[in-house]
Amino acid sequence: MAIKINKMTALSIVLMAYMPTVKAQNIDSININKATRWEVGVNGTAFFKQFLTLNLSGSDSTKVTLETPYYIVAKFGLKKGIIRLGLGASLSSDNESNAKIADSKTVSNNDFQLRLGYEKQKMVSKRCDVYYGIDLLGGLSEKVISTNSSFDFITLTDRSLTLGIAPVAGLRFHLWPNVMLSTETSVRYRNISFSQTAEFSKNTDFNETGNKRSSNKIDFIAPTSIYVTVLF
Repeated sequence: MAIKINKMTALSIVLMAYMPTVKAQNIDSININKATRWEVGVNGTAFFKQFLTLNLSGSDSTKVTLETPYYIVAKFGLKKGIIRLGLGASLSSDNESNAKIADSKTVSNNDFQLRLGYEKQKMVSKRCDVYYGIDLLGGLSEKVISTNSSFDFITLTDRSLTLGIAPVAGLRFHLWPNVMLSTETSVRYRNISFSQTAEFSKNTDFNETGNKRSSNKIDFIAPTSIYVTVLF
C-alpha cells in the first residue's frame, strides 16, 4: 500500500484543525452500550480518495476485493448486540449507433447488493471501538444488451443471483460522541447462480432460455472503504 504524502498531509491538517472542537466535546459521553440506538452512515471512500491514494492491487488470483459494494449502512442497537444493514446499487445505460449499417445497441447494467447481520462492539479507548460479527449476503445483477438491426431485434440478458455469508471485523474512531469514521474487513463465501437468455423478435428459432450455471467463490474484502456514521 502506497500513500501520497502531500495528500496525506493535507488531510492531516484538516483533521488537526478540528481537534480543538473535538476536545471541547464531552468525549466521556460516548456510550456504545445504550439499550437502543440507531446508527446511519454513508460510504465516504470517494471523498477520502481525494486526499489518500491506496495503491492496492487485487485480482481473481489473489481473491482480494478493494471496496465494499455498500453505499448506505445502518445499525440498530439492542441490549445484547447490534443488527446491521448495508445497501448498495449501481445503474448504468449506454447507447451506440452505426448509421452506415443502420444498427443501434443499448447496454444496461443494474446491480443491487444487500447485507443483513449481527455484531458486537467493544470500546478499546475513549475514542476507538472495535466490532465483530457475521453477515448474510444477497445480490442481484443484470446486464441487458439490446441490438436493433436490419436482421432482427435481439435482446441478450445475463443475470446473476448471489447468496452468501461473511464474518466481519471493524474499527471505528469517534471524531465526536455522535460522529464516527469506520472501516472493516471480511471474508465472503458466496454462491452465485448465473442465467443467460437470447431473444429474437423475428427469428424466434434462435431463442435461448436454458443456459444456467452456478459457482462458489471465497474472497477477502480489504479494509480500504471508509464510512462516516452518525449515532442517534
